[in-house]
Amino acid sequence: LALLPLSAVPGFGKVPLDELPTYASDGLQCWVGTPVPARNATCVDDPLAPITYHSFNILFNISLILLLKVGGATLMFISSTLTFPVTNLMFAISWPLLGADPGALSVWNVMGLVVEVSGVVLFRWTMSRREAREKEQRTRKEQLRDALGEESSWGAAVDRYE
Repeated sequence: LALLPLSAVPGFGKVPLDELPTYASDGLQCWVGTPVPARNATCVDDPLAPITYHSFNILFNISLILLLKVGGATLMFISSTLTFPVTNLMFAISWPLLGADPGALSVWNVMGLVVEVSGVVLFRWTMSRREAREKEQRTRKEQLRDALGEESSWGAAVDRYE
């Protein structure tokens, strides 16, 4: 609702400012599945399509937040770049709400997806190898510290060793 006035700004929408309340009301009617004959709008028979869209959009955003928390900003960025080629692939399929003529899928879309997926897999593989190496170094360090004794001067040297 806060962005509704943008519909009156040229370039964003073509709705005159005085028609915004009617426009919002008609949109709400269409969202709940009631046809709006004044606008010749073809509304879906039920609100399942917009509710599904909003639900998946919310779940997608939550998954990005969780990915940021668990995998870090780099992995989140790389993964979110996958949305473009995956979206191209999904729009190449004929979906009931999108019409009978899906968009054309080019070789470049598939190649882009292959490059990006291989980048994500390579990134995760190198990160897991790095974590395993660091864990092994910590284990060796702890074993050496236990063998020399933490109280000895050799144990302090192990703590400074990287």
